[in-house]
Amino acid sequence: MIRGDSAEEPLRRLMAALEEKRSFEEIPNLTWKDEKENVHVNPLTHVLLDLNEYSITIPIYFVPW
Repeated sequence: MIRGDSAEEPLRRLMAALEEKRSFEEIPNLTWKDEKENVHVNPLTHVLLDLNEYSITIPIYFVPW
């Protein structure tokens, strides 16, 4: 689960980690379970301070129906 108001960057990092088969430990705002069912709560460090942080050049991962 990704916590916080701005999930775009943590979600992008999660998708990259899944694709590259990397650990989830460095993904901000993420709560997850490992293969032994242990719950991990990563720090809530990604906080969007300015809506202009994201430009229209960000790749679109979700297309509206």
